[in-house]
Order: sequence, then C-alpha cells, then structure tokens
Amino acid sequence: MRGSCTTFFLIILGICRMTVFRSPFQGQAVQFSPHIEGKLAVATAQYFGLVGNGRLSIVDLVGPPGPNQTLQEAVAFESRGK
Repeated sequence: MRGSCTTFFLIILGICRMTVFRSPFQGQAVQFSPHIEGKLAVATAQYFGLVGNGRLSIVDLVGPPGPNQTLQEAVAFESRGK
C-alpha cells in the first residue's frame, strides 16, 4: 500500500465525541450490521474509487457505550485493481 494515510471519520450516534478509524485509502461507505450489534463494514478505495485498489474492513465497536468507546479493525479484505 502506497500513498499517504488518510483518516476516515465515523460519527457514532449517541457518543459526544468523534470516533476515528484510520485507513490507508479514502473512505467510500459505512454500513452498520443489522444482525450483530457493534459491527460496521467500512469500504475504502484508492483514487476516489475510480481506479486502483480497494479495501473492505470489518470494524468492531470496543468498550462500554459512551465517550470512551473505540473502533478496532477485526478483519480486512483487499482487492487488486488492474
């Protein structure tokens, strides 16, 4: 993975402060899991999703609900653009 590390901000409802998830690519989409509480899917891509590589990260909300809750990447799947 090349290039500068960009920050993809996720604002979690019910938390007074902003929770940050860092990714090597630009953020494209976020989706909460309808089945498992505290799981998110974060889609990121190079070059604003036009060409290049992409990455799907499965992220967990860690800690008790409140301002000290953090995001932790559980697993990531990378694609290779041609």
